[in-house]
Amino acid sequence: MKKTLFVMIFMYININLFSESRVALLIANGAYKNFSSLSGPTIEAEALTKTLTNLGFDVKLLKNATREQILDELDNLKKRVNGKGGVAFFHYGGHGVQVNGSNYLIPVDADIPDEKKVTTRAVNIDEVMSSLDSSGSDTNIVVLDACRNNPLPAGSGRSASRGLTVVGLKPKNSIIVYSAEAGTVAQDGLFTPTLTKYLQEKNISFSDVLLKVRSEVNQKSSGSQIPGEYNQLFNNVFLNGFGAPIVINTTILKKEILIDGLDELDKISEANLKYNSGDYNYVIEKYKNINELTNIVLLKLVAQSYDKIKDWKNVIKVYNQLISIDEKNSDYYKTRGNMYFNYSHSEKIDLYDYAIKDYTKAIELNPVNSRAYLDRSQSYRCVGKNKEALADCISAEKITPNDDWVFGSYVWVYLALRDYINATKNIDIFLKLTSVPEGDRYLWVADWYSEFDNNKAQEYYRLSASFGNTTAKNKLK
Repeated sequence: MKKTLFVMIFMYININLFSESRVALLIANGAYKNFSSLSGPTIEAEALTKTLTNLGFDVKLLKNATREQILDELDNLKKRVNGKGGVAFFHYGGHGVQVNGSNYLIPVDADIPDEKKVTTRAVNIDEVMSSLDSSGSDTNIVVLDACRNNPLPAGSGRSASRGLTVVGLKPKNSIIVYSAEAGTVAQDGLFTPTLTKYLQEKNISFSDVLLKVRSEVNQKSSGSQIPGEYNQLFNNVFLNGFGAPIVINTTILKKEILIDGLDELDKISEANLKYNSGDYNYVIEKYKNINELTNIVLLKLVAQSYDKIKDWKNVIKVYNQLISIDEKNSDYYKTRGNMYFNYSHSEKIDLYDYAIKDYTKAIELNPVNSRAYLDRSQSYRCVGKNKEALADCISAEKITPNDDWVFGSYVWVYLALRDYINATKNIDIFLKLTSVPEGDRYLWVADWYSEFDNNKAQEYYRLSASFGNTTAKNKLK
């Protein structure tokens, strides 16, 4: 029998139903001695700290830090993660500057009369990346709310560069987020509060959190600010709900939590454990009556289970049900479009028009969903609409100009157009931007070159094979 349970919370503990290390370092610099002060970073970081704590993170908030303190905490971050895997989250709010193609975080006590002093008196963002890369975390999230005008004194020999530039050194399986796209500046007090708000939404991936943030910031700034990102995550990351540890945070006293039947939480717990252990068939069999399910978390677990066994047809059925529950969710249409594409590709059935229709709806609901443009581009290409495919790549590049897969998508379209000069140019850009593991990246490049330059293709197959890629090895036989 279904019950409605109100749980009154009085304890000061977190109950983690699934274990995952979650460590965060937040640095908020505002009380500058030699630069203009900033009122927002500390207040915003305090709010973000509460949200991340509620999501199960062990958060260290460092306020108004010197260079030595920042470097010490980066070292402590490695020790806190200590090879335990999980998620490492870094957020910086304060002044930042780019000099000679590198980004620097400015400590509150820094005296930097000209750009020559930046390298020794500020903190190179590479220090952050190096700490994360060597920490042993599985997933790394870096958020830089430092995209302001160059704060160095006028006449100090400063460059005309605005905002931050693209980060060079990147840890594996990471996403780097800028409050404004590379080379542009951000308004104070807009990006981080918006991010904090959407991190509290349940059952959406971090990438989709950023889509919502980007859309709202773009709207509130009247188009003058578009957050940027460099996404090299290998999988979706869920910080609050589906795919993530379910955390009942009891630090909020006397908070009423509505649970639709006490057994509902148990079902989610069991299904997630089975899914994480690879027992996808158990989840599928247990919840095979899709139309009877109304719990979004369970539906997504079922969809993911079907996806793992490449049963695209049933993933589509699950997303039909999800869309019937929330028809305004851009991500649902995009994901269903992906399944139509996969089904068409694997079964040699032409359902690309259904995919295009879903991608178009996803874009209508969220016009800054760059991946929906890229996915629609590939469907257009498969039905011979190369002009439309190219237009979608251009639209995606405007939204996420540093996304490696924008340029990978360009390659496919230019290959379809037999424009090998532009295909080659975009292969080069893809290689500069991507942090996909070497074996995979060089295999993709080899496959692209196999369309028009066999010598180059063989070169990259050998390079891929040198990193242990078995597919590349087989193609060399």
